Amino acid sequence: TDPQLYQVLGRLEAVFPKEICYREAQFRELMTYPNAYLLVVYDQNEPIAFSISYHNPILPKHAIVLGTVSVKPEFQKHGIGTYLFKLNLVIPTLKNYTMGIIKCQKKNIDGVDLIKYCEKFGATVIDEKNYHVRMSIPLHKPIKESKQPIQNSSTKQEQPVEDLTQAELSFLQN
Repeated sequence: TDPQLYQVLGRLEAVFPKEICYREAQFRELMTYPNAYLLVVYDQNEPIAFSISYHNPILPKHAIVLGTVSVKPEFQKHGIGTYLFKLNLVIPTLKNYTMGIIKCQKKNIDGVDLIKYCEKFGATVIDEKNYHVRMSIPLHKPIKESKQPIQNSSTKQEQPVEDLTQAELSFLQN
């Protein structure tokens, strides 16, 4: 495993509450799973948000675990968590996953109803136990590029589709 990943983990542990961070042993195990990835958003060299996903071998081949998505409180309400969540619906399709599995508490530390949050993206509850819930969510392939121009509503200028990233194209569709 890449030593830089453990440096990132250490930095995450320094700025995020222990309840949402992975212990090193847990993290090491997850990073050995097929197609594991960690997304980290930085602000001036400090991590402000992260998400982790991986294929647990006990799941069907088409399903991937969409793990924790967390944003530091002072950076919340700016769409960063939603952006990471949407990226997690697209990235696994590059490896032909079609279903995401979400395991989380019913409400986060701030009292946000995570079931309702995930349902707005198409998740459905599989089962609930105590304060935890397991959901499934269909994954979305990136939009295929087109030669048709996309109108930017704020400037009314046309922007060629080929100038946009796959992630930007996905967000334009939703």
